[in-house]
Amino acid sequence: MKRVVGHEGEITGLVFSPDGKSIATSSRDKTVKVWDAAKGTVTRTLSDHTDAVMAVAWSKDGKRLVSASSDGTAIVWDPTTGKKQKALAGHERGLTAVAIAKDSTTVATASDDGSVRMWSAATGKELRKAEEGLAASPSLAFSPDGTRLAGAGSDKTVRVWDVVSGTIKHTLKPGDGGPLVAFSADGTRLFVSGANQVSFVELPAK
Repeated sequence: MKRVVGHEGEITGLVFSPDGKSIATSSRDKTVKVWDAAKGTVTRTLSDHTDAVMAVAWSKDGKRLVSASSDGTAIVWDPTTGKKQKALAGHERGLTAVAIAKDSTTVATASDDGSVRMWSAATGKELRKAEEGLAASPSLAFSPDGTRLAGAGSDKTVRVWDVVSGTIKHTLKPGDGGPLVAFSADGTRLFVSGANQVSFVELPAK
């Protein structure tokens, strides 16, 4: 086991690059760090947020890294150069979660203001606000085909939205549901974590 040290605050998120050679971590120290996965050394520090960074996501094509912060913004970074590409701003309060669709073009963010929004990763433009948000959602997940977005709220409600329209497809109450959600590889099941268990929901037909 290798222990690596670099952040000055609590680490809030971790994600591997698609090729498995790098790791990105978000932290309450207001930064994102990119690490060499084999050596455990920091290769880049991404710093432009003014408050804690609560989540981080890496696009499947490896070209974009997105951080979500309590300062109310998300930032799209070039993970190779460390340069800021776009700022995604529109939420009224701090961000709690971020996800990127498999085609790497659409970013979703959730906020303490209860809203869930979708953005163009290329332009930074807000595409749409999801119908009915979620209370303090710490987790968002796109379906493998990119047509649906799922999120779990602190009230144990799970919602699934249509990505194109932003309308709700399903509202689920899977018992001890939340706070984390993930789609199965074929997109037919939604896995939801609970206090001490993981359950799954068979999703109705599209």
